[in-house]
Amino acid sequence: MHSIHSIILKLKAHRYLGLFNVLYTLFFVAMAMGIPWAFSDETRSVFEINKLLVLRFGSAAMAATWLIEALYFSRPYKKTGLEIPIALWVLSSIASTVFSLNPRLIDGKA
Repeated sequence: MHSIHSIILKLKAHRYLGLFNVLYTLFFVAMAMGIPWAFSDETRSVFEINKLLVLRFGSAAMAATWLIEALYFSRPYKKTGLEIPIALWVLSSIASTVFSLNPRLIDGKA
């Protein structure tokens, strides 16, 4: 009885994990196609708000999808070799924010 129940749960999880893979693909394609479309001829700035908005919303949607998947479905962890470079990037981002020449950027009141 217990093994049948665990098999049913694994099949349901497999179906949902396929749904998450489809969501990741949709968000990625929407970002890849949406960012170039978000350019505006009226803004002459290096940091175009339109494309940054698409990038941030797409990234937030992908992160939320990943978080939901990580909370509800556990996958075995596989080392990719990117753990150390990503950790160094996060640490350098934090350090550059803290030691910024414009301290108003830290609290978001710039």
